[in-house]
Amino acid sequence: MFAANSGGGGMAEFVREIQERLPALTPNQQRDVLNHIRALIGEPVQGTPGKEAVKNLPRFTEEEARDMREALAECRRVDLSAW
Repeated sequence: MFAANSGGGGMAEFVREIQERLPALTPNQQRDVLNHIRALIGEPVQGTPGKEAVKNLPRFTEEEARDMREALAECRRVDLSAW
């Protein structure tokens, strides 16, 4: 399948090139590549575990959190006369 469309080298060459290039990616990028391959072949893609995802969340000061809560409250208000 791949060898017929690759113009040479075949599947083994393709796999070798992927293996050579993977170390240049961060662990998260490597996981993204694997998830993309899984999605392409129809396998279920596993998400990032919650404990891992929380580590990457930004830390906000109390003032920043208050400002965001106020901004969200403002967005929730509907001006019926504007409709």
